Order: sequence, then structure tokens, then C-alpha cells
Amino acid sequence: MNIYFNRTKKSHLFIRLIYKFFSLVPLSKKQKLTITLNLEWIFNRLSHEYSFNIYKRINHPQRVAFLKFLSPFLKNNFSVLDLGCNLGDNSFLVSSKVKNVLGIDYDKDSINIAKKYYKANNLNFVVGDAIDYLKDCTENFDVLMLSHILEHLEEPEKFLNHFSGMFRYIYIEVPDLENTMLSSYRNKLNLTLQYTDTDHVIEFSREGIEKIISNSKLNILASEYKFGTLKYWCELT
Repeated sequence: MNIYFNRTKKSHLFIRLIYKFFSLVPLSKKQKLTITLNLEWIFNRLSHEYSFNIYKRINHPQRVAFLKFLSPFLKNNFSVLDLGCNLGDNSFLVSSKVKNVLGIDYDKDSINIAKKYYKANNLNFVVGDAIDYLKDCTENFDVLMLSHILEHLEEPEKFLNHFSGMFRYIYIEVPDLENTMLSSYRNKLNLTLQYTDTDHVIEFSREGIEKIISNSKLNILASEYKFGTLKYWCELT
């Protein structure tokens, strides 16, 4: 959807104040860019956090985009394992499209919240480690969902190789480091504020994550770069 504006627009007070501040304080061009990049990072993070206060979790644009991308590939006879399901938002959304969904997370509090708010006959949540769970599990899963998981791992390629032969398809979603040119500016200035979240150990470029996927014997069948995330629907080769 396009958004149209009048050609003449009012000057924004906050921008005027920033210009005034920079004119009064002796700062180098590099310092000015550093300040504005850090401010952008801070307000971007806060805006995303506060956005969840005006949407129901499953109606948040991030969740809507997730389901819109994934829906064409899901079949009503699929069994899905949502690894690191957190509060169960994605698990619940996918449960309306497939045979059954199991959401698993090592955080007990998150699983208790998921069980409280998301109920369906074909949806279950468990506390535990997915790799340990699959060792003792007799159920066969068609799809593994890894939504915002790999950026938390020091060896994502090794992690993906654990699941070789266990699934037909793997869905991968990670933050997009190349979402805007601003990331390039931050990297040029060696700024510390380049991470999406405090417990991330990797922020993926598009080339970087796709190389990891390829090295993990996965074939990318579809991809999307939108709303600050990279989405991949992959088939095990």
C-alpha cells in the first residue's frame, strides 16, 4: 500500500532541536553521525517494543507477515515442531494450517504462558531441549520452525546439522542486518550498537545466513526480505 503526502510539509520540532544542538556544540562530522546512529538504534528498538502494546500478539504485523509467508507451504497433514517457541505465538498461528504443532522451549515461564493463552486440540507445549526431546520422541515431524533462534547460537551451522534427516522442511527466520544502509554506517564507525537484541551472538547478512543454510545441506525453496527479517523455507537435500 502506498502512502501519499502533500508536497509541502511542516518542519519537525525534534529535528530542528537536533540541528540547533549541533550548531551550538563543537562536534566533528563523525561525532554527529555517531550520535544520530545511536539515537536511531535506541528509538527503533523502543518503537518495536512499544508496538506490542497496541496490537494483540497474534495480530502484530510481525506475526501477520510470518503467517503470510509460511501459509502457502503448509499442508493440513503436516506435523510441526516449533523449536524455541517462546510464548507460543507462532505455534498457535501455524496450528490452524496443519495437522498438529508441538512448541518446545527450555524456559518454563514462557511455556506456562503459552499453555495459558493458546489452546487448540492439535497444539501442545513442552519444556525442554529440542535435541534431547527428539532422541526419545517416536513422533515424526515434517517441519522444523526456527524463528529467531540461530542468531542466539555461536555455531548455527553445527546446530542445523543436528537435524539432518529428521525433517522434510525447515523454516528459518532471523533479523536482517542489511535492512537499511544505516547498518553499513554503524559498521564503518565500529559502533557497539549493531545488535538486534542483547543476547544475540550473531547478526546475519543475507549472504552470511544463506551460506550457513547451504553448508547445512538445505535447499532454499523460497525467501523473503521484509520488515527487518530474513525468512527462508528450506528443504533438506
